[in-house]
Amino acid sequence: MEPEDRAENRKAGAFLDSAVQRLRRTCSAHVLGYGPEEILLSDFVNVLKRHITNNTSVSLIRRAVIALSFLPLALLVFRALTGNMGANPVENLVRATGDWTMRFLILSLCVSPLYHTTRWKNLSPFRKTFGLFALFYGFIHMLVYIGLDYLFNFRLIFDDISASPFILIGAGSLILIIIAGTRSVRVLPSGPPPKARERNWRVLSWLVYISSLGGCAHYLFKLKFIRPEPVIYSSLVIILLSYRILIYTRGLISKRMGLKQKAYPETLSAD
Repeated sequence: MEPEDRAENRKAGAFLDSAVQRLRRTCSAHVLGYGPEEILLSDFVNVLKRHITNNTSVSLIRRAVIALSFLPLALLVFRALTGNMGANPVENLVRATGDWTMRFLILSLCVSPLYHTTRWKNLSPFRKTFGLFALFYGFIHMLVYIGLDYLFNFRLIFDDISASPFILIGAGSLILIIIAGTRSVRVLPSGPPPKARERNWRVLSWLVYISSLGGCAHYLFKLKFIRPEPVIYSSLVIILLSYRILIYTRGLISKRMGLKQKAYPETLSAD
């Protein structure tokens, strides 16, 4: 293809045949295919999306996510065995497991907004995976607190709870995670109908939001001075919860508008 005449004071002028696919871009990079460049790039995104949403690809990605999710625990065990947990190893271990509990909770909450943005249906298993790992690290967090910090001396634990009510908030959040985790792994052969299953997942989602807020409160009340981690966690949870409320409210409004449209179609069409 022959280039057109360009302006003297510009390195690259506008093409006269912009609807024709060019062999090279202005940066000399190859552009393959037929049609305008915008359509070609959008097709590339769609192909990439279809490739990622392939069942085999999703299964491989999920296995990689599961393997990487065990990596923080392996690093903590390695640091504990090599004596690299700092001056107070038990306190640092309690804090680290609590941090990873909050991180996996936030990752599980990020799946729904990502689904609403991309419409990738195969994102649902990752929400369950992140939620179960939040339960896993939360359980380790509790075991480290009870077993290593207090050596299973429940009398001292009850005294600590009476002096520090934030422990009750953390325990309540962990109970909610346990409830959500046990309900999410209950898979019966017959299974509930789709509407009931959707309703159950909605309840589990709200339980995770409540437990995340409780975990943030537990973290903030525990600190003697402000640290950046709980502030970041709280901000992310509030943003995700606000987005969830916005989507839920918009769904209710759309549903009511649909009911009104069925009841009064002429009035709405006239408006």
